[in-house]
Amino acid sequence: MNLYDDRPKGIDLHCCNFRELPIPDNAASLIVADPVWSELQQFKDLAPWAKRVLKPGGRLLLFSGNYDLPGKMAAIAPHLTFVLPLGIVYSYPRARMVERLQSGLPMYQAMPKPNKRYTGIERLQWLEALQPLTLWTNGPWNVTQILKPFCNVFVDEGFPKEFHEYQQSLPATRYYVDLLTEPGDLVIEPFGGGFTVAQAVRLINKDDPDRNLRCIASDFKPGCVETGWKRLMATDR
Repeated sequence: MNLYDDRPKGIDLHCCNFRELPIPDNAASLIVADPVWSELQQFKDLAPWAKRVLKPGGRLLLFSGNYDLPGKMAAIAPHLTFVLPLGIVYSYPRARMVERLQSGLPMYQAMPKPNKRYTGIERLQWLEALQPLTLWTNGPWNVTQILKPFCNVFVDEGFPKEFHEYQQSLPATRYYVDLLTEPGDLVIEPFGGGFTVAQAVRLINKDDPDRNLRCIASDFKPGCVETGWKRLMATDR
């Protein structure tokens, strides 16, 4: 279900469950996935699907979250090979740190004036200044599969959640997508939300047309997909 005829070249957003995406076996070079961190079943469902659609040597970059990280890794491990841990560190100015602590919201929820309070697992009792990611590969791993020098930690000052309540950092996402892809690669975003991965691909291609990355992304909520298209279309304005 595409909502714009003049959509950005090479990027497709679909309103569906990720299992329904029209992706052949062994087609993708990179999957960037951000399942709901408190729903372990999403990680269990993702793993065999990722195994099917990734090329041999293709990579899964997983926004794992702090909660039950061992359980999530155990869900992925039967299907893919663990490579290394990555992370995003949020370095907040003192004033913002005080504001976050007083609000009771996690530090990564960096909106100037939050319009809701989180409950249950989302309202954690520690300072969430480190967001773990894990990197996996389909088949054996060779360090030469990363062609550029890199640091496995990206430092960010926080960001507004303007497109989705679980929106991730665009600078960090762009850094890792750029690092883990080669020209012409297909990137998959199975849990679109604010479609930050698609936006990262869009910006990489805009700055360097020779990269010619392709992106297929999905979310089962039509409103998210419409917002995602609007976000992408605003890139050239």
